[in-house]
Amino acid sequence: MSFLSLPNEIILKICKDKGPQDLHSLVLTNRRLANLLSHVLIDSLFRSRYCREEYARRAFYSAAEREDKTMVRLLIEKGILDILGPGHRGLFRYVEKPNIGKAVHTLLDCGVSAELRDWESLSMIHWAVYYDAVAAVEEFISREEVDVNVLDRDNCTPLYIASRGERRDIVQALVNCPRVDVNIANTQLMTPLGVAAERGDVQMVKILLKHTMIESSLLGTHVIAPMYMAAESGHVDVVRLLLRDGRCPVNWKDPAGRTALNVAERNGNERTVLLLMHWQGGCSK
Repeated sequence: MSFLSLPNEIILKICKDKGPQDLHSLVLTNRRLANLLSHVLIDSLFRSRYCREEYARRAFYSAAEREDKTMVRLLIEKGILDILGPGHRGLFRYVEKPNIGKAVHTLLDCGVSAELRDWESLSMIHWAVYYDAVAAVEEFISREEVDVNVLDRDNCTPLYIASRGERRDIVQALVNCPRVDVNIANTQLMTPLGVAAERGDVQMVKILLKHTMIESSLLGTHVIAPMYMAAESGHVDVVRLLLRDGRCPVNWKDPAGRTALNVAERNGNERTVLLLMHWQGGCSK
C-alpha cells in the first residue's frame, strides 16, 4: 500500500516525529497532505532537536507576505518571536519587495514591534531603510503608535541612515512625517543634513533644507555644522546651497577654533575657499 493510500490517522502517526524539512516536502505533495499536516509542520518548528530558526523564519514571513493573520498569530502564540528575536532583518530578505508593505502591515496588526532592536541594535524600521523598502517605511509612518525616531546603538535614526545611504525616496517620506525629528545627531555629532553635506549629496541636501524645522547650524553646541563638513570635503555646490539657505553660519568654529574657510584652505579646496571668501566679503553667487 502506498503512503498516499494510508488513512489519515496512520499518516499522522508516521509524521508526528518527522522534522520540518521532511514535513515541508510532504505538505507540498498535494492538497490533502497540506491540510492534514500543516499544523504538524508548525509544531515541528518548536521541537528543540531540530534546527528550527530557518524554517521558522520562512513560515512566519511567508504567512505575513500572504497576509495570513491567523497563521501569524498562531505562530506568535507558539513562541516564534522567541526563536526569531526582534529586528526582523529576515523579513526584508525573504519577502519580495512588491509585497513588503503588506507583510509589514500584517505583522504590525498582529502586535509585532517595529522598535525593538536586534543583536546589531537595529529595529525593523532601520532594516527597512537599509533594504530601501519604501513601502515598509510608509507603513511605519502611517502608524501613529510607531516611534519613527528609534535609535540604534550609535544614536542613528532611520532618517540619518537613509540620508547616509542615499535613500532619497525614504528621506522624502520621512521628512514629510510631522513625527520625525530631522535634527537628531548621532554619537559622532552628525545629523542627517550633516552627513548629506559631508558626502556632497546635493539632492539630499535640497530635500532636507526644504524642511522648515531643519537646523542647518547647531543644536546647542553639540553638533558639527553641515557647512563645516561640506567645506572640509570640498563640496562647493553643497556649500553654496547652505550659504543661500541662510540658516548655516559661515563663521562657525570647531573646538580648535577652525572655520569652514580654514579647513577648506587646509585641504586645498580652492573653489570652496573662493566661494567662502566672496560670501564673507558681502557677495553672493
